[in-house]
Amino acid sequence: MKMEDRISSVISAFDSQGWHRTGTAVDAASASWFAAEVGRTGALASIETYRFTRLVPRESFIEVDGRRIEAVPLFDSTATPPEGVTAPLGAGPSRIALVAAAPGGHSPELDDLRNSGAPGVVIVTTAQRPGIAPRNANDFRRPFGTPALQVAGESLADLEAARASGSAVRLVSTFDHEDTVASNVVGVVAGRDPAAPPLCVMTPRSGWWDCASERGGGIACLLELARALAQAAPRRTVIFVGTTGHELGHWGLEEFLFRRPGLDTGAVLWIHFGASVGAAMEPRTSVFASRPALKDEALRDLEAAGAALPTRSPDGAIAGGESRNIHAAGGQYVSLAGGSAVFHLQQDRWPAAVDVQQVAAVARAMTNFALRVANS
Repeated sequence: MKMEDRISSVISAFDSQGWHRTGTAVDAASASWFAAEVGRTGALASIETYRFTRLVPRESFIEVDGRRIEAVPLFDSTATPPEGVTAPLGAGPSRIALVAAAPGGHSPELDDLRNSGAPGVVIVTTAQRPGIAPRNANDFRRPFGTPALQVAGESLADLEAARASGSAVRLVSTFDHEDTVASNVVGVVAGRDPAAPPLCVMTPRSGWWDCASERGGGIACLLELARALAQAAPRRTVIFVGTTGHELGHWGLEEFLFRRPGLDTGAVLWIHFGASVGAAMEPRTSVFASRPALKDEALRDLEAAGAALPTRSPDGAIAGGESRNIHAAGGQYVSLAGGSAVFHLQQDRWPAAVDVQQVAAVARAMTNFALRVANS
């Protein structure tokens, strides 16, 4: 089977599974599927589970003049009472705050509101397309004190009108917590030299909604690298991991590293396939690395493979996604990550959101890169 056909099969299957939130039934079924795919490459595959308490949204809406605007809780905020909280929109401790924030990146204004004393926060998610584009909950383990709801960008005009009129709105954000398990999928290709520091390849496999392009390209690339390295009998052991908990502060990677003390800095290199690898809709992929020479080497491979070259991040720029954990620990890494016009939106679906040829080009480039590292 051609690489492009394998990639199409993998991403379409992943997309068809449903919403890939951590700790859900879809997440569990997707882990079994992905472990089977890893095993088919020739790597030794396993599933590692960990205890997890998931958030289950219940009623979540903003009521303006008797009309409800559907919403999604910010997963690292707190709940309201069942009846919600009622107050005018505006600034100050007695008003519900209104803020616009993109689905990715840092929002200082939102951070300032987290413990401001406001009775609630309404976050208008400023995506490029219609719909609610949830923000990741980086403080999921330590929720902040203010109830916060996320609404679609097309609600902004109505909410601004309500703020200007001074009329009260009602914010209802209710949810339960459910004890369950989540899981990482691990694959290992044993190296010829057990004493050599391993190469690690990681990609998240959880996120908001179906996330065909956000997660699918990285999953497909990881499988292509696993297939090539399993056939190559490399000098170094290569460890592959598909983590959950991406949208919740990289919980899955933290669990994976907790069971392997020192691997974050002990690996010779981490290759990270982050968000939107091979996205078709206005991709904004960047390449990050712990050292400029690694960044340049990856770019040379991408160019030779015919990939649409990502932006070279400024030297010293801190990577996003799971590679941020490796950066913080002082480990060595190369990371490909970006966004797209459908980032964190329900429209991120197969096939329209995915450029299979671009995913294949990235997979070929990073396979060559990984083979050099694994045999070094």
